Amino acid sequence: MSWYQELADYSYKYVKGSPKDSSLLKSDDPANRGTWIWLFTFLQVQLLTSVVPLLFNSIQPYLDLLCTRFESHYPLFFASSSPFRRLLFTAFWSTSFLLQFCGFAMMCMLYGSYAFDPQWIADGMDPYKRCDLMERHWAYFIGFGFPYVVLVKSTSFFVGFGAFLAVFPLCIMLGSVSDFQLPYKNRLEESRSKKEDEPEDVKKEQQIIILPVFALSKKWTEAVTTKFTKKTKLS
Repeated sequence: MSWYQELADYSYKYVKGSPKDSSLLKSDDPANRGTWIWLFTFLQVQLLTSVVPLLFNSIQPYLDLLCTRFESHYPLFFASSSPFRRLLFTAFWSTSFLLQFCGFAMMCMLYGSYAFDPQWIADGMDPYKRCDLMERHWAYFIGFGFPYVVLVKSTSFFVGFGAFLAVFPLCIMLGSVSDFQLPYKNRLEESRSKKEDEPEDVKKEQQIIILPVFALSKKWTEAVTTKFTKKTKLS
């Protein structure tokens, strides 16, 4: 990790000048909070992408058995060919697919942020501000991390992560020179120049949609860091 941070510092120095003191290399609160936010987000991704399919596959036989038991009492609703039973299982599997899709999108955001995170650390950016940037520019980071997630998911563990680690230094250098805010700025400027006479409520709808992806991770991080801070003060 220190080698990647050194590479990011050199890239940052080449593009923007001397980097600030990296908070990752200190034992202060921002570094710890950044680690906790990443850990809780990673746990959410694993739950949505790995645990949810197993859970729904385990529940499905019991749900089928429950419908079979009620079939004799309520054949109109729980018969195998009834629209209600089909609708029930459609909603069941749709919920599973939606949760897995959210987990996949969060994984893409995480992989997309890995290329920019060393640069943000070199810039001395607070972990919460990093999360706000990703929540505001979520489409860019999902698209940036999508190829790496597909590579990791479609190959074996060693091949996928080996290929990702091989191109990771290039991703860091690419993240140092890429401006993830530029597509949003261009789109907002075009919309404002074309539609200057529109009412205020329409203009608000055209603004960037913010997805609070890290809301739970922030709350859990605050709870953990507050607890550790109290223990440290008592000791």
